[in-house]
Formats: sequence, structure tokens, C-alpha cells
Amino acid sequence: SKGFTVKVSNIKNDAIHGIDLIAVKNDIKMYIQVKPNNDLKESKNIIKLSRINGFLPVLCYKNSNKKWIFFNIFMKTEMLLF
Repeated sequence: SKGFTVKVSNIKNDAIHGIDLIAVKNDIKMYIQVKPNNDLKESKNIIKLSRINGFLPVLCYKNSNKKWIFFNIFMKTEMLLF
């Protein structure tokens, strides 16, 4: 996992903000939302909390080839994490 420490978020962060995982490596902190597709319509809360706490909001989903994709919501680009 390229040196990231990953943990499952608490119930409040998952229910209210849509955060499924929290990943940290040195000064890189990410809130990760896992979805069955690349639909960003429910990302408003994760974006807001990410800005407040200095995290990157990341959408994680499987593409048509069943490969996991990590998408930086701020930059609107794919990330190579694993």
C-alpha cells in the first residue's frame, strides 16, 4: 500500500460525510469514499470536511476492467496509490 496507514472511519463519518476509509502517509491525509461506480453526486459532504481538515477527498471505485481506481475529487484526476 505504498506506505499508507489505512483505517476504517467511524460510524459518524461514514453516515454523515460518506467517509469509508482514512489513509495517512507523512503529510498526505486522505478521506476515501468507496462507491460501486464513479458517481460524484454524493460527494458534497466529503469535500466540505476535507477542506476543513486539510485532507484530500478521494473516490474509490472499480472500472469496467474490475480495476480499483482512486480519483482525487479536488484535482479531478486519477491517483496511483497501490
